[in-house]
Formats: sequence, C-alpha cells, structure tokens
Amino acid sequence: MARIPKDWSGQLALAVAAKERACSRYTKEFSSEGATLTEPWRTIAEDDKSHLTWLKERLARFGGKSDWRDRVEDYLSAEETVYAAFTAPPPGP
Repeated sequence: MARIPKDWSGQLALAVAAKERACSRYTKEFSSEGATLTEPWRTIAEDDKSHLTWLKERLARFGGKSDWRDRVEDYLSAEETVYAAFTAPPPGP
C-alpha cells in the first residue's frame, strides 16, 4: 500500500494519480449521460486533462532521478484497492 508522500515530488505523483483516475472516471461514468449533463462534464473533464498535463510536466521536470511513473502507478494501485473496498457490496449475514 502506498504511503502519504512526505516530499513534494511524491505529492505531485499523488496528484497525478488522482487526476488520472478522475479523468478516466469522467470518461467511463458520464459518457452515457443525457445531453444536458454531457456538456458540463465535458468541460470539467477538459479542465482536469489540462491540469493533468501541467502536473506531469512539472513532475517530469522536477521529479528527481527516480522514475516518477512508478510512484504514480503505486498510488493508482493503492487507490484502486481502496475504491474497490468502498464500492463492494456489504458482506452478507
């Protein structure tokens, strides 16, 4: 399980992971919504993609010698585990 980052490059990696997950969920969850909701969600998704690009550029530029992609993957994996636990049906009797 990933830990809360204590350095700024770890915090950027965590932010990248969170934005990547948000962007993928926008695409998955709201692509089938009605036309009324589609445009606002598209605008939000575009803003998040722009922010994600900015975060990745900063992390690549200032992330240090370690491969920041591995850190992002660690956070994505941990988030997936937590998300699955929250969305799983409650245990039966």
